[in-house]
Amino acid sequence: MVQIEVKSDIDISDSEHEKILSLLNTCFDNIFGERIFFKQAPHLRFLAKENDQIIGQVGIDYRVMNLDGQLIKVIGIIDLCVEEIFRGKGIGSTLLRSVENYYSCKADFILLFADNHQVYFRNDFQLANNKVKWLGIDEGKIVGIIEKRMGDCLMYKPLKANAIWTEGDLDMMGYLY
Repeated sequence: MVQIEVKSDIDISDSEHEKILSLLNTCFDNIFGERIFFKQAPHLRFLAKENDQIIGQVGIDYRVMNLDGQLIKVIGIIDLCVEEIFRGKGIGSTLLRSVENYYSCKADFILLFADNHQVYFRNDFQLANNKVKWLGIDEGKIVGIIEKRMGDCLMYKPLKANAIWTEGDLDMMGYLY
């Protein structure tokens, strides 16, 4: 039986750090090195565990952004991944639903960037073609402000019934996760 555990990133144990690092490097072609984050550490992690083994995870960034001149509260999905032998069993969807339930009505949108949209479409996320502005970070250093249209990977899902996404400019007011 898969259990979902929510942990502040600062409370991740050394053992959990090693398990998360192995999972991330396996799922994302070793781009993480020795860190369990790519650009910036997430605020929280949702960990999918089976028999105390971490088999999936997703990092969370909570932030206010500017969408077409309006401030919005956003839950950012970072590095959702599931160990390969457990894929196709709904664990990614369970992690997404857990995030949605945890933050229900506390933020306007869930936002993410993904090359593979399949699991997100199954969970009612939509692609958006906004021009996005963010703080560029590379190898632990700020490299400037970047602006780019992100229609092939920017996805969102409203958390509040009255939250309306527009195609205006999106200022992330921080880094791109």
